[in-house]
Amino acid sequence: MGVRVGSIAVICVIGALVLGACAVPQPARPPVAAATIAPPPQPAPALPRSLPPIGGFAERFDIIRNEGSITALPPAQVEAYLDLQAERFKSIAGVSVEREAAALNLSMSEVAAFAVNSAVITPGFRRTLDAVSAVLATYPQSYVDVVGHTDSSGSDAVNQQVSERRAASVANYLAAKGVKRVRIAVRGAGEAEPVASNATESGRAANRRVDVRIVPITTGLVS
Repeated sequence: MGVRVGSIAVICVIGALVLGACAVPQPARPPVAAATIAPPPQPAPALPRSLPPIGGFAERFDIIRNEGSITALPPAQVEAYLDLQAERFKSIAGVSVEREAAALNLSMSEVAAFAVNSAVITPGFRRTLDAVSAVLATYPQSYVDVVGHTDSSGSDAVNQQVSERRAASVANYLAAKGVKRVRIAVRGAGEAEPVASNATESGRAANRRVDVRIVPITTGLVS
């Protein structure tokens, strides 16, 4: 017995509707989050580096360690240690403070420190050194570099000798005021590093000076 094509089409449509009504709706899947990549571990912050003190970190540290009365500063305390000293030095008349990454440079050219061809400290400069030595003695965990300078009067050889005597004179004065001598090193720069013009008397007086550089004593900088 034959079946009409139209009847078959109607049966197929009805079947599709029934199956659709019976299908269970599936919940929508949440979007897949992108994979989280952990950032690489960051290296520990490096201890600030600065130019080494006279004689180098290792040699000077050995001298301090063998002397035994000064302990090394923990590296994490270097910044605050220098900040405290810088504020004290800035309050001293005639002292200019320059900050390095891990050091302080003191320039004391505003006071006539020495007469021509002399390493005798003038009375006015003594007052400045008294205040400087008080700060250095309060903060003993540092190397102290003393660098002597001259104006352009005289020969290079004579100026070099005078600059060395000036550095030694100031180093001895600081030690007499309570700064441990083991902390101090000296160098003479002659006339090579002027801070003013040697064409005028005031400029030459400013160049007859001693600068002080302060570098914390810490095992983290021994090399």
